[in-house]
Amino acid sequence: MDAHGAVLDREGRPQVQIFGETDDGAEGTLAWAGIRSHSADGDFITSGRSVMNGDLRGFDSRWAPAGGWAGESLDLHYRSGAETGR
Repeated sequence: MDAHGAVLDREGRPQVQIFGETDDGAEGTLAWAGIRSHSADGDFITSGRSVMNGDLRGFDSRWAPAGGWAGESLDLHYRSGAETGR
């Protein structure tokens, strides 16, 4: 599993975007928890989970306010293969 971040220009404002993908043919579940930061609204806790495969996809993001900043600090947990019992 490969995860990386980028700062993108979206509608004239910067956005922190976290992307992830697996090797072709591999699939698993990515779970995350962390803190999103924002110069206008302060910090808040974020979490989620997503099936990851060979398709690059964004799984978390935070927009900056006009003239401000945004950031993310995430703890990532990846489980290969399918989950059972769900």
